[in-house]
Amino acid sequence: MHTQPQHHKSAIFAIHRVEAFSDAVFAFAVTLLVVSLEVPKSAHDLFHIMHGFVAFGICFFFLVAVWVDHAKYFSHFAVNDNVTLLLSMLLLFIVLLYVYPMKFLFSILIDELIWNEGDSQVQNPGELRTLLRIYGSGFLALSLTFLAMYWRSLKHRTRLALDHAAIERVKGAVRRHAINGLAALASLLVTLFDSAYMGLIWGVCYMALAPLQTANGMATGKHVRRATQ
Repeated sequence: MHTQPQHHKSAIFAIHRVEAFSDAVFAFAVTLLVVSLEVPKSAHDLFHIMHGFVAFGICFFFLVAVWVDHAKYFSHFAVNDNVTLLLSMLLLFIVLLYVYPMKFLFSILIDELIWNEGDSQVQNPGELRTLLRIYGSGFLALSLTFLAMYWRSLKHRTRLALDHAAIERVKGAVRRHAINGLAALASLLVTLFDSAYMGLIWGVCYMALAPLQTANGMATGKHVRRATQ
């Protein structure tokens, strides 16, 4: 008679432990993005540091998006099995591994596109190719990990007692991360070919996410509304 409530309490406690640890990891990842830890000693130093805030803002909002997705997952699905825990820890590991390459890449892009600074930190096309591959691999790993987490929720929808609307939301999340993964995979394939437009085509792979994810969001909303009628 008392076994089930006790199990339920321990499950909730475990989920809270995972969420608390995840929040700490994301907070640490944000600190790794800090533009500068030293107070500038001159106006020139201040202006140079301010240049980095654009890249910092982009990376910050990207991490926030990942954190929100991760938090929403655990707020909707009370899943604390070993596989889900492993996937969650893998996601956090990828985030920490992904921070510096992301910051480095966007710092270079902002310096070149906005500030027109010619002293690029990438010395040759080979280094650029490797950098783009590292970013694409990280984005792909994040997408596949999220995809696996939501796919498990869809697989265990009966045990999780998901209604039709919730199932449609999960399907939308599966499509969202599948689209992200395909974009990352396409960007990796682009780096296999020698082309003067490699960087441009690589960027188009990710810019295409905006219309694709908008269409997926509209389709998901339509399916959810239909399921609630």
